[in-house]
Amino acid sequence: MAFDEPPPPDHRSSLLTLMLTLIGGSLFLLILFITCGGFIIHIGAVLGGIAVVGLIHYLLWGHSMTEAVAEEREQEQAADPLADDDWPEERFSSRRL
Repeated sequence: MAFDEPPPPDHRSSLLTLMLTLIGGSLFLLILFITCGGFIIHIGAVLGGIAVVGLIHYLLWGHSMTEAVAEEREQEQAADPLADDDWPEERFSSRRL
């Protein structure tokens, strides 16, 4: 039994989700700014600095380490037949009783 292909993505619903998230996040930050008296800017700067340090760490170490173990990962996936994504279709088909 073949699976139905998923419907094409609806860009309008994605835009609505994005806009509501931006509006809600902006209101949340405004309330934090008003209640903390501007101290939230310092907290945001610290969090932004941590994010920048994390990005630099990934660019210097993480990406090169991922590339270094790529061959080992491919060999391990080739040795493990269950790691393959080609599962039989009947394994995920729905059964009616």
